Amino acid sequence: MIDLIRLAWLNTYRQKQRTAITAGTIAICTILLILLFALSQGFVTHSIENFTASYTGKLQAHGEEFRDTFDFYTEVENVEELQLAASEIGLTAAPRSFGFGLVAAGNKSAGGMFIGMDPIAEKQGFRMPGHMKGGEFVANQANAQAMIGSLLAINLEIEPGDEIIALVQAADGSMGNMLYTVAGIFAPVGDEFDRSTIMLHQADFDELFYSQGRIHQVAFNGPADTDLLAAKQALQKAAPNTEIMTWQELYVTLALMSEMMTSYMLVFALIFGLGAAIGVLNTLLMASYERLHEYGIMKAVGTTSLRLFSGTMLEGLMIGLLGSVVGGLVSLPLVIWLQDTGIDIRQWMDSMNVMGVAFDPIWRADLTLEPFIMVPAVMLFLSLLAAIYPALLVSRLNPTEAMREH
Repeated sequence: MIDLIRLAWLNTYRQKQRTAITAGTIAICTILLILLFALSQGFVTHSIENFTASYTGKLQAHGEEFRDTFDFYTEVENVEELQLAASEIGLTAAPRSFGFGLVAAGNKSAGGMFIGMDPIAEKQGFRMPGHMKGGEFVANQANAQAMIGSLLAINLEIEPGDEIIALVQAADGSMGNMLYTVAGIFAPVGDEFDRSTIMLHQADFDELFYSQGRIHQVAFNGPADTDLLAAKQALQKAAPNTEIMTWQELYVTLALMSEMMTSYMLVFALIFGLGAAIGVLNTLLMASYERLHEYGIMKAVGTTSLRLFSGTMLEGLMIGLLGSVVGGLVSLPLVIWLQDTGIDIRQWMDSMNVMGVAFDPIWRADLTLEPFIMVPAVMLFLSLLAAIYPALLVSRLNPTEAMREH
């Protein structure tokens, strides 16, 4: 076997220029695919992390059917029990209230979603307090301040320090109206949030809507490696009559996109790999025709067809292995650089979103082991596949005809 490997290497090395071109093609395809995979995975991972860590949370609790109806009177029960259960499993909990109404500034007005929240809880568990485009988060004590979504601020033509008027229907049926100072404007989070959000201190929200402390949602956040299924079960046990859902259940399409990323990249790897495999096929065919006389002599002196077949397959494997290893080694520092530094896309666009989720304008790669295994494996497989035809051609040749014609 060692002799066969040595012979295959010598045959590969004999045509250095041709081997270098073919292996170089495989290396370039490997580099491009690994970078594409890392950037795509980073795109999805950081978009989801931005969405969940900023506002949505890893899990949410709602009153039964609240998400379908947004009924103001459907509230979360056992809020304190949920907060206690969350702290026991390493999660932070942020209670929130929701109500619809109108907001006006100058001669501009728009419908919006008013959100009441506890600034201390939000600062402890979420990035939203630091996710500001301008201004600052509301103070810990209620003082008639509001924070506005980025697109809503553009529509109303307001900036931090301006005043807005809120007009809503309160819980008792009366009309609630208040004047608020815009404390800050959020950086982009997602289309729906950016276009409609007016966030208030919980006490200001209760006064505006006369809501008497109703809580419509509790958002839970935690480390990236949180066991969401176990966390959901623990929270559900604390509040049996409350709907507990993970972010994957709340945003099915986004979760599916994350889960399907490997499948998408496998398709790309096969497409790129087929192009590289054609190069391997061409190289081995040319080498086989050039050495037909040698193969004829080898068969005449007793070399088996299996040995010739195996030798040609090994040549294809070596070319694929050389290109894959070089491509993997070159792409590793590039992926590390893209993960640490990223690509600043702000020169082309201010913000970008996928399925309504804002994407960080610094596009970073995600360094994982998966592309460094999957991409070279696909390249090696296709290189071996491309070597089958030349190997069969060599193993089946007639030694007499090969020596006479060549």
